[in-house]
Amino acid sequence: MIYLNSGATSANGPATKNRVFQVQASGSVVANGNITAFGSTFMNVSDERLKRDVHTISESIDRVLELRPTEFVWKDNNKQDVGFIAQEVEELLPEVVETSKGFIDTDGEQENEIKDMKTISYPKLIPYLVDTIQVMDKRIKELEKKVK
Repeated sequence: MIYLNSGATSANGPATKNRVFQVQASGSVVANGNITAFGSTFMNVSDERLKRDVHTISESIDRVLELRPTEFVWKDNNKQDVGFIAQEVEELLPEVVETSKGFIDTDGEQENEIKDMKTISYPKLIPYLVDTIQVMDKRIKELEKKVK
């Protein structure tokens, strides 16, 4: 396991050691803060040869329409942001929500860590959104035919 701690100091003396980046033995990477990559794309493996039991997603419109887009402020840095609440998404689309261990405490110095942190894979929402758009497009075309 590899991890980096923030070594910043404050007006009140040395800051507490907060983990900011950790590569875990499982292969998971955990970071506290934005990750910036200099490149033109971020790729996900999607090769057909690595998949089995493939089927088309359908009937996602009702679940997508139940998603609650939110605006909120992060507690740790007071930054305003937008997104979904993982626990709410999990009720509708459990396959896009995962439970992360977060930072693994290796030296007994991390207190008050949230265990079993819920995370959303936003790219996994895309197939549901595409299915919803396709259904809406079909409905619009049917309505247009009726109007003519």
